[in-house]
Amino acid sequence: MAMIRVKICGITNPADALAAIKVGANLLGFNFYAKSPRHITEAEVAKIRPQLPKKVEAVGIFVNAPPAEVAALSKSLKLDAAQLHGDETPETVAELARSLPVFKAFRVEPDFPLGILDEYPEAFAFLFDAAFTGQYGQRRVAVSFWQAA
Repeated sequence: MAMIRVKICGITNPADALAAIKVGANLLGFNFYAKSPRHITEAEVAKIRPQLPKKVEAVGIFVNAPPAEVAALSKSLKLDAAQLHGDETPETVAELARSLPVFKAFRVEPDFPLGILDEYPEAFAFLFDAAFTGQYGQRRVAVSFWQAA
């Protein structure tokens, strides 16, 4: 039987985090992309993270951030995974995947080449997002998938 896991992104305060958990979220996404309306700072996440039950995983959301920055922030905040939502290369995903699970997001248009997924074998999961020119993560619907171990 497949296990369904729910990830709610855009958490910006403790009340929202706890409300998301109450309705069944297994993973919470914290968006470190400064241009996002749901941006959150390291200091704010540092206050929320200790309040999360151990069973709830914290995911950092990044857009074209340097791998060293993603790794350092993930380590300092004890993030369980990184979601890369920009134009990150397979090499960047592989580098980060050595230290934590990586969700690689793709902006999808009708001609999206599914073969590109083969270029990211180290990704833990893929997320497919609606494409809006010049914007990252401005989705109406997003779908992510991964195989449970």
